[in-house]
Amino acid sequence: RARLAGARAVVDSTRFADLRTTLGLDDRLHRFRARIDLGSADYEAVSTFFDITDVTIEGAWEAAMEEVNREADQEALPVELRMRLRSLRSVMTALSVTDDRIDHTIALLTTTPTATRTRLLIDSSARFDAGLDATRETASPRLAGTLDRLESSPAAQRTEEAIDVATQIGLGVAPSLGAIEPAVLAAGLTDGARWAILLTDVVRAAAVDLEEAASEHASWAARTMVIQFVGMSALVIVSIGVGTAMTRAITAPVRRLEGAVRQVEAGEFQLEPLPDRGPRELAAMARAFNDMSGTLAAVEDHAVALAADPGSPVLDEALPGRTGEAMQAAIDRLRASIAEAEARRAELVELASHDALTGLLNRGAAMEALARDLARAKRDGSSLLALFIDLDGLKAINDTYGHATGDEAIRGVADALRAATRGGDVVARLGGDEFLVVGPLPPGGHPDADGFAHRLHDAVRARTVRTSDGTEVSLRCSIGAAVSGPDTATVDDLVRTADLALYEAKDAGRNRVAWSPGTGRGLDRVN
Repeated sequence: RARLAGARAVVDSTRFADLRTTLGLDDRLHRFRARIDLGSADYEAVSTFFDITDVTIEGAWEAAMEEVNREADQEALPVELRMRLRSLRSVMTALSVTDDRIDHTIALLTTTPTATRTRLLIDSSARFDAGLDATRETASPRLAGTLDRLESSPAAQRTEEAIDVATQIGLGVAPSLGAIEPAVLAAGLTDGARWAILLTDVVRAAAVDLEEAASEHASWAARTMVIQFVGMSALVIVSIGVGTAMTRAITAPVRRLEGAVRQVEAGEFQLEPLPDRGPRELAAMARAFNDMSGTLAAVEDHAVALAADPGSPVLDEALPGRTGEAMQAAIDRLRASIAEAEARRAELVELASHDALTGLLNRGAAMEALARDLARAKRDGSSLLALFIDLDGLKAINDTYGHATGDEAIRGVADALRAATRGGDVVARLGGDEFLVVGPLPPGGHPDADGFAHRLHDAVRARTVRTSDGTEVSLRCSIGAAVSGPDTATVDDLVRTADLALYEAKDAGRNRVAWSPGTGRGLDRVN
């Protein structure tokens, strides 16, 4: 904005009043400035206005140049004045083709190269080089120094390198654009603004040389025309300066966008939003990029949440945009697959650790759980109560009523045990007609333990199964009870002790509770 305001002040000065009138710029300038200030002129409109104005100024400049040359040919001008006039004419020739060079370069780098476009770039580059060579031949020390600064500038060199790459691509002697490092081309094109400024410095130096030389020869009839001609050259410089300001207004957002793209390319999606300033098209591009990076950041959050916890509430938040919708659908399908796999895994765990007929723990899972409980009891100095339960008469039920009724009897015992046991007890079917219940020894000692064992016995006795012919068959069981002590080394030892007590119950006539030898005395000591 500061450069634009400065350019407006120069163009509006009295120095250019006659030129503005000659070129018919006043009305068009004021109308278009109003559009810019209101924000209703996009970059394309500004660029078009600038191109038309540039062509108008260049045409007026060429007409003025011809008039000055005619006047100069009619008079015997000093050599110094003729050299300054030739220098300005040469450098303006170079300046007049700069826009063409950049336009052809960008076209060759961004579209399919054509022979016509390549030839136009080569021709404009040849005119540019010829103009600068001719300028150096007649340059004053001041102009020569300005030329040296232009040619030695890294910005100008990078811009010329980008133009050379475009020429080689057009001629088919360079690799495709995709094989060239993007940073090299980006630097060359964005440095074009600095290159244009240095070139206008050369024109300014040549114009000052001519104005000083003309002022020293007041007798020359064309002196006034030369001064006006120099003013015309200055207006061309201002025109280029406005274009440079516009270029900078583009390159700054483009550089920011390039940096943000590099971050996204490196996998950094949590970015600060790009400012949506500058030309309208670039502001819209910045907003679109912000939307895209926001979507990528949300996708990253979803991916992290999915990896950590497929049930995370973060995954319920819909991703934005069309890409987000597609990603959300994919994530939802993946979550469903994960949930299905997890359910299947749970089923497999259930099958691996539970008895298929009763749903109780199987022998392996029960022994694993009891090993942990026994280790904890030893640490705490407490004891475990183990009850080994056997369904009485299962063979007779199977032989008399069939295996289906036998299975129902087994399930009836399991249901009775499940209903009568405590929450912390391990309840398992060891196989066939054998069951196991193990849990903490009740705090009341032997009476409570014996009462708990009889409660299980009564729960089984209260169950009946109905046969296919409607006969009710009562269930009976024998229970062997044992308590772990300091000398109980393993779970197998505890279960084996309860199993021995079970044999005592069977030997005593079945359908009863029996305790392992010495258990009562052991309980008394625990109490």
